[in-house]
Amino acid sequence: MLTTEIRRPADIAVARREATTLAAHLGFRRSDQAQLAAAVSALALDLLQDGGRASLSLRVIEAGAVNSGPGIEVQAAGQNPRATDIAGLATDESGDGLPIGLRSASHLADQFIAVSQPGAGTRVTVRKWPREGTRSPAA
Repeated sequence: MLTTEIRRPADIAVARREATTLAAHLGFRRSDQAQLAAAVSALALDLLQDGGRASLSLRVIEAGAVNSGPGIEVQAAGQNPRATDIAGLATDESGDGLPIGLRSASHLADQFIAVSQPGAGTRVTVRKWPREGTRSPAA
């Protein structure tokens, strides 16, 4: 598991690079790598702006019944004591009530889970698998 503390904008670039490197290592095509990197950037920026401090972890997850190979799970956590209840904002599939970074991540991810409670901060899980038949030949 790779974990990056997000305390300043430069840390977002580090997390983005780690996500892209891991995705490339697993054989994700460049388009899937770019989607994952964009989701990581959006999550990290939203959490950084929201509370000024966040952590982001990446780990390889095993293929499910629908997926052809391993994927990547991103876990992001922000420490904002003023956080609102995100579950109430994301009641429809469009996620239109979410903050823009979380909304972007939800559209780029294959699975998206967000939990936020006042006083406890925000925790987001994003899962991404390479699209069927699109693994890089090098994998």
